[in-house]
Amino acid sequence: CVGPNQLQCLFIIEHAYEFSAAKAFHRKLRKIPVRVTEKTWKTEVDSSDSLYVELEQLQARKEDEKATNEVEAKRIAGLPVCYGSHVQLRHLSSKMFLTQSKNRAALNALALEVYLAAEGSKWSIWKLVPTVRIRGDGESVHYGEEVSFASVKQRSSYLSLIHISEPTRPRLI
Repeated sequence: CVGPNQLQCLFIIEHAYEFSAAKAFHRKLRKIPVRVTEKTWKTEVDSSDSLYVELEQLQARKEDEKATNEVEAKRIAGLPVCYGSHVQLRHLSSKMFLTQSKNRAALNALALEVYLAAEGSKWSIWKLVPTVRIRGDGESVHYGEEVSFASVKQRSSYLSLIHISEPTRPRLI
């Protein structure tokens, strides 16, 4: 986060959403020989085809999963955030999720890139880890405490921030 507007650097800590139905739907879309998207598949796939019915079912499950995620988010809103919790970081101004890439970072070959994604995935889930040993999993995070975020997908990866002199544009998907 570079620049005078520090609001561009703010993230909201949210509980970790489920993505299994969304993943199954997108996996099926990728297997279609014709290039389709979530918005165009209904016009590209023949409605009498069994694939069309399967995609409709998967899309319905994806929407149900999204609704369940929203209900769960409302249920736990306002509860204390605890160490050991699986969370997602939603960028305040763009409403996108901070997501770990499989690509190596340009500035550090030992690090992986992160980017903002419109929809979260398993790569956007982080475990809240205390930076001091006097705190443990299940304990509430107190105001002003330093915390770390460990990748749930790649256990040995931690989120870190480095300062660079030239501003770079985040890559969006």
